[in-house]
Amino acid sequence: MSNSLTMLLVAISALIFSAFTAAQVAPLATNQPVGTTYQAILNSSKPIQGSITGVASDNGTGVNFNIILSDFPDYAIYVYHIHVDPVVNGNCSSAGGHLRPFGGPEDTVKCDPSHPELCQVGDLSGKHGNITQEALTNGKFMIMYNDLYVNAIQGNEAFFGSRSIVVHAANLTRLNCANFVLQGASNGTGTSTATTSAGTSMVTSSATETGTGVTSQTGTTSSSSTRTGPSPSAITSSGGDGGVPALRDNSWVGVALMGVLGVMFAA
Repeated sequence: MSNSLTMLLVAISALIFSAFTAAQVAPLATNQPVGTTYQAILNSSKPIQGSITGVASDNGTGVNFNIILSDFPDYAIYVYHIHVDPVVNGNCSSAGGHLRPFGGPEDTVKCDPSHPELCQVGDLSGKHGNITQEALTNGKFMIMYNDLYVNAIQGNEAFFGSRSIVVHAANLTRLNCANFVLQGASNGTGTSTATTSAGTSMVTSSATETGTGVTSQTGTTSSSSTRTGPSPSAITSSGGDGGVPALRDNSWVGVALMGVLGVMFAA
């Protein structure tokens, strides 16, 4: 095989690998509809109670999540994710798989929170921390953070409003779930009423974010690190609003790479 042909094949392989890698980077959720609020209230007949509220950020980038959960069974660790499908008749199995329009690690592989753009979009606990016994305050788990990759724009691949949240045991057993429901109030700081898929209602108050911590509904402060993620200029957009369309099916990558390797070995 000539040196020029070898270099050409290496270059093609590098381009294919680069395209595959770029396809795994979630785009920033920009131009969000400020104040748009979705809330999920967990099923009252299952273990773990509480709500997960997502509000489109005031600066138009990402979604601010306010999570208040309680009544945990006796497990050491819990994880929670946004799932693709809505819950039907309270059956958490109907929620489908994790929201991962841009790829990411397999469900059983822990994502790297220092690179949230490479995690599954819906892996909230992977990006922002699991629920542990040490993280509970008087039996409650309370946290607020901004997720830069979940989207509040309907029709976007990373949109969470038409989907569900599932709380799992560490072995991914589904313990409780709920659908995200659009709220009448859109400021995210007052009270709002949500109707669950079971038809029950609940009124909750959003936690108020301070400069150093989080003030919960009960007025206590829960220490939580708010992840802002890398700056917008540090992220390469691979899809979403205004970005290069994300590669949806990477099967061509493997086929092309096998073809290149076949040519190299044949030569």
